[in-house]
Amino acid sequence: MVENPRAEARTDPLRPVNEPVPIEMASGGDETPVRVCIKERWFLIRQRRDRWRVDDEWWRGEEISRMYFKVLLEDGREVTIFQDLVNKRWYLQSYD
Repeated sequence: MVENPRAEARTDPLRPVNEPVPIEMASGGDETPVRVCIKERWFLIRQRRDRWRVDDEWWRGEEISRMYFKVLLEDGREVTIFQDLVNKRWYLQSYD
């Protein structure tokens, strides 16, 4: 049996984990991402490593339609970004 630590329960608000972060994006003529602005700093995309599309939840009235890209930035980081195809905005998706 686990002993009761008698510590007060925390009242911190819950926060979503891995919530997408809005970012700015510069794309090429074919809408392919070329540069990304993360935390007010622009990075060139050196390589696009993967691309996939997710279309889901249309039957619930909350349409999800996204184009994801796994890219290698000029500083060596590999990140996942996506464009919400419904609102046309770009996001950084973290998996930490």
